[in-house]
Amino acid sequence: MKMQIKKIIAVVLSVLMLVGTIPLFAAAANYEDPVFALTIVSDSDTQLVVTLDLRSGKFNCIDFGFLAKSGYTCTKLQRGTAFSSFVSACEDAGKNTPMCQFNATTMLVSFASTEVYNKSGAFIKATFSKSNKKAYAPGDIGVEFSNCAITSGEKSFLLHPILGFTLDAEELTLKYHQSYQINASVKGCTWTTSNSKVAIVNSDGVVHAGVKGTAVITATYGTTSVECRVTVKFNFFQSLLYYVAFGFLWMKPEKF
Repeated sequence: MKMQIKKIIAVVLSVLMLVGTIPLFAAAANYEDPVFALTIVSDSDTQLVVTLDLRSGKFNCIDFGFLAKSGYTCTKLQRGTAFSSFVSACEDAGKNTPMCQFNATTMLVSFASTEVYNKSGAFIKATFSKSNKKAYAPGDIGVEFSNCAITSGEKSFLLHPILGFTLDAEELTLKYHQSYQINASVKGCTWTTSNSKVAIVNSDGVVHAGVKGTAVITATYGTTSVECRVTVKFNFFQSLLYYVAFGFLWMKPEKF
C-alpha cells in the first residue's frame, strides 16, 4: 500500500514538473540569433568589471559561464542595467518574473523567461578580483554558451576585435579638415592610420580629415586590433583647389 502511494506521489510530481517545464521549452524556441559582446566597465590594479551585452536578437532561455585566466577570481554576478529594466517592466505589467540563477564560484548563469528578452545593453555584470596588478589583456575573460538559444556563430568566444573590443564607429565620411573623435570600448589602445594624406589620428582617437580618398584608422590593444574606414570627400570649391590649384601638392590634414 505504501509503495503504491509512493508511486502515485511520484507520478503526480512528475506531471507537475513536466507542466512547469513545458512553457520553458516552448519559450526556448522563441529566439532570433542573439548576438552578444563583452564590454569592460572598469579595470584597476585590484578589480575588473565586465558586462555581457546583448547587441541584437532575442531569446527566452540561455545558459552560459564566464571563463577567467589565472589571476582573476569572480566575486560577484548580478543583473546588468538592461536586464534590470526588463525585470521591472515584467513586474509592472503583472507578468511572470524571469528566473535567473547566478553562481560566482562556478561563474555560471542560467536564465529562463516566458517573456521574450530583447533588451539591448548590459545583460549580466561580472566583477573579478585580481591577484596581480596587470592591466586586462584581450582573452583574459571569456564566455561559453551551453544551450540551444545560440543557433549561429561561435558558441564560445573571448574578448576580441568584434566581441568586446569595439569602436563607436566602423565607417566615417568626413569633409576636408573635418575632425571626429572615435571612442574605443577599452582605454589605452594605440592609434594608427593607413594613409596620412587622407586622415591622421592622435593618441586619443581624434581623426583629422585631409585630401579626398579613403584611409583605415586602426586601434590596437595588446595583440588585438579593430578598424574604422574613413572616407574623405571634397565640396566643389575644394575639388577646384585640388585639381586646378595643385592642391594635391599642398592640401593635407590639419596638424594636432
